[in-house]
Amino acid sequence: MQAWRLVRNRHTRRLYEALKRLGVTATRMYEYVAEGAVDARDPPSGVTLVVHGPGDPATLNHPHMAERRPDEYAVVARVDDTPMGHLFASVDATHRIDPLERSLDVDGAYVRRVWVDPSCRGEGVASALLARALRTTAADRTTALVAVDNRPSRRLFAGSGFVARRVHTYVRLGPTALRRTTPANV
Repeated sequence: MQAWRLVRNRHTRRLYEALKRLGVTATRMYEYVAEGAVDARDPPSGVTLVVHGPGDPATLNHPHMAERRPDEYAVVARVDDTPMGHLFASVDATHRIDPLERSLDVDGAYVRRVWVDPSCRGEGVASALLARALRTTAADRTTALVAVDNRPSRRLFAGSGFVARRVHTYVRLGPTALRRTTPANV
């Protein structure tokens, strides 16, 4: 079994949320950055990509849609009109990063909430979503934050020309908090 599967499941999510309610949290995230254009990736056969612009409602029945901001693009992968993946992207925006309990000002594009249905994973859907988002935003620089234990997302960004530049670490024990940003040594 892959180690990341041990910590990225509903049981550990419930434990994390319970500890957070008690004032205990710890997070490490890589800041991935791509400068310039990323190679275009066509979606797999049978997959159609649809871009919903800022303010344009994306009609998806997925919990992430409630988190979409009005200034974000939603790029959606569909198979036979069934949503099989999505991501959100914005340009020159400030984002609240809940696991770090702080806001982050992003110059250029910011990509977040990449999701692909388990039945389509490993087929290039996420890579095609990411490439379409980058072409859509047309930013000179694109940033994404990825939890250190999220190996599939780390592989996606690294395989798409992104470089892990910094590591954001945040630990809170009740009223005492430690924040640290260091260069990434990936």
